[in-house]
Amino acid sequence: MFKRRLSYSSSYTPIILNTNLSQDSACFGESVQLMSSVSGGAGSGYIYSWTNGSGNLVSTIANPLLFPFASGVYHLTVSNGNCMASDDVIYTMVPIPVNNVSATPLNGCIPLTVTTTNNSINAISYFWNAGNGNIYTAEAPAIVYNSCCTYTISYISTGLAGCTDTTIISPVLTDFPYPPATIIYEFGHLTATDFALYIWYFNGVEIPGNNGPHQPCDSAGYYQVLTSWNGVCYMLSDSFYFDCGQGSGIGIENTKPDNLFSIYPNPTSKEITVNYNLNTSGTFSIYNLLGEKQDEIILEKNTTKKNISFNNISSGIYFCVIKTEEGKMFEQKLVVQK
Repeated sequence: MFKRRLSYSSSYTPIILNTNLSQDSACFGESVQLMSSVSGGAGSGYIYSWTNGSGNLVSTIANPLLFPFASGVYHLTVSNGNCMASDDVIYTMVPIPVNNVSATPLNGCIPLTVTTTNNSINAISYFWNAGNGNIYTAEAPAIVYNSCCTYTISYISTGLAGCTDTTIISPVLTDFPYPPATIIYEFGHLTATDFALYIWYFNGVEIPGNNGPHQPCDSAGYYQVLTSWNGVCYMLSDSFYFDCGQGSGIGIENTKPDNLFSIYPNPTSKEITVNYNLNTSGTFSIYNLLGEKQDEIILEKNTTKKNISFNNISSGIYFCVIKTEEGKMFEQKLVVQK
């Protein structure tokens, strides 16, 4: 928006002066062209003098391109040696949006929900491009990724006069989930193999300084391990109770496994009978060496035997795990030969 104030010197043929702006308002830091149209007068060519609101000379051409940093007034005086005219233009500088956004987490298993925060200023509209074909116009949306693997989030805030600011958040990494690890006790150590990264927990507290597949079993309690193949998707294992050799040969629970449950025949070809002695209900699960669950059977309270057939399980070594409703876990090795 602009205003015009005209004044003329005495002359037989006055100078006719009109001034204007290339745009009524501009974003902070953008250019503004001052424009003038002059006619009339008598004498030699026109002389232009543009000054700012402080009276400082800023240009001596008819249509200068300037980069103002605040709203204000430009004053133009035109003369031709005999005549003189002047005019003002008032310009408005609009503050641009200033982005202050974040997103978390930036990696994880799919489906991955990324939570955004937005503390941007001077913004009146919002545009989030999740990089997976989805667009969001909320101020701080929850972005959902349902497929693998690498994405870039682009955020644009828009203010008055179409002023914008852009922020890029990258990379967002996703991966497919996989079965959690099974922990095996052997010779005073716990092992969870076939992963690249490990974080061990004892009674729910992270064990510092160990990122490998083996963990010394020093104290009886509940052990878990957080594992990942690539540092993108992490899976937390079940909580396994180990007595660390204080009462059992395999380190699980203080009651000998033969007294708790037995499996026969072992080795087997397609069917086993499980005898158990539980005070509560629980589950009987079979895992392969990758920690992938092959089967799970409910063990009802006050029962002592289950016949289980598994025609779809191939030859190999498996781990049979009984988990009580109290969270205690007991394990035995099973060999399948077909």
